[in-house]
Amino acid sequence: MKGWWTHTVDDLPLISTVIPVFNQYEYTRACLQTVSTLAYPNRETIVVDNASTDSTPLLLPREFPWVRIERNEANLGFAGGCNVGIRAARGTYVFLLNNDTRILNTDLLDVLLETLERDDRIAAVGPRIVDYDDPTIVTFDGEEDAYGFLPISGSALLVRRSALEEVGLFDESFFAYYEDRDLFGRLRTAGWTLRHVPTVRLAHRGSATSVPRSPLYHYYHNRNLLVLLRRHARTRDVLLRAFPKWAWTNAWFVKASVERRDRVVLRAWFRGLRDGLRASIGDQPRHGPPLEP
Repeated sequence: MKGWWTHTVDDLPLISTVIPVFNQYEYTRACLQTVSTLAYPNRETIVVDNASTDSTPLLLPREFPWVRIERNEANLGFAGGCNVGIRAARGTYVFLLNNDTRILNTDLLDVLLETLERDDRIAAVGPRIVDYDDPTIVTFDGEEDAYGFLPISGSALLVRRSALEEVGLFDESFFAYYEDRDLFGRLRTAGWTLRHVPTVRLAHRGSATSVPRSPLYHYYHNRNLLVLLRRHARTRDVLLRAFPKWAWTNAWFVKASVERRDRVVLRAWFRGLRDGLRASIGDQPRHGPPLEP
């Protein structure tokens, strides 16, 4: 698909790539090295540094002078970091990208953009996701799970700025986990569609910044899932699909944590459950944070 455009570079819509990061500079370096190979000519790249404490602040501007850097004084999480980058972006389209990814197709943006421009009611598109170390293994091709159908992955998506202007940005109370599904739910409610594009691939490590099964992981998984289901799921789906899966996986987790006497993780899990229930009562916002602060 490389070179599908028929206009000059100046006539092409600007695409802003936004990459939120928190430490893990080796992944950021590898990601940006592949971003630099993208064939699409009219683009900018913004890295949002969520107050990294490793070598990121020192090495990023030195090794990648072509990257615009937005530095936060505190870690705003994935949701907040993305919002900072989106507001700083100048593009008609925003390409949201995790830092623990590698671009495998140089025409990735060309293919995704062509899909968007064929239908003005498509809000966002995303590629096929494959294993970081073995790209022959497909890890995401659109999926149906107990919480609904997810056509695109939050690890890499090209989204219209106009769609975000209509429904708002990521809900920063999510911090991390399920913030993409909340955004997708708001887009669908507003009449937009999402499209999976399996002809281009992106390698994703997953959970490189966060620590799987950590207190933070369990807190936000519990809290955010409850809020997500309250906002976007039908009662029937909650009772017949989501709750049975949640009960099964969490019964196993609580049992194992009690046996390990892991009180820190258990407390975080219970706080997430408590705060999720509190946030869900009467909570069903129709709009996220505004694009223009």
